[in-house]
This record gives sequence, C-alpha cells and structure tokens, in this order.
Amino acid sequence: MPYFVYVLQADDGTYYTGQTNDLKRRFRQHQSRRVASTKSRSGWQLVHTEEFATRVDAVRRERRIKAQKSRSYMARLVISSPPSPALGVPGETGAEPLPSATARLSFEPERGRRG
Repeated sequence: MPYFVYVLQADDGTYYTGQTNDLKRRFRQHQSRRVASTKSRSGWQLVHTEEFATRVDAVRRERRIKAQKSRSYMARLVISSPPSPALGVPGETGAEPLPSATARLSFEPERGRRG
C-alpha cells in the first residue's frame, strides 16, 4: 500500500504538510474541516504530492519538509512539482501556489543551511 506526503495551500497562502495512505479520504477531511490543524482556514488546494512505499519513508520526508520552516522553500517545492493527481473532488488540484502567496514570497536561497 503506497503512502503519500502532501502539501495543501489555503486561500490565504498558508501551507499544510501531512502524510497518509489514502490521499482522497484525507483531502476530503481537510475540505470538510474535520482536521484540527486546518479547520480554521478554507479553500484548501492540493499543490504537491510524493508517493512512498512505506509509512516510515513518508513520515521521514514529511518531517524533512516541515523542518525547513520556510515559505520560500515550500513555494519552490510546489512550483517544481508536477501536477497533483486528480482526486475527483472540485478544487483538489493545482500545481502552482496561489498568486497572492507567490507575490509575498522571496525566492532567495536560504543562508546557513546545508541539505
């Protein structure tokens, strides 16, 4: 069973990163505001996904993404990703960040970090 790391973006440009083995179900939970960490915002779009063979690998990647704590890193990740798979629900895909978020982001390289 594959596992997915995913990135969502809200209408206000906020990003959320998570992992799941059922991307369609999890996205619907976010959209219906049944996830505590995302229910205060609306308009979530799936903007990035990565597939892994094991949950351990997915959790490891999720932690790496969250450790960046950088909006510019998230924007580069989203822009560089291919279109997300269709989930069969309106507004679920969108490989590019929302224009309002892009305008606020800097694409300068991060200083003092090694990958």
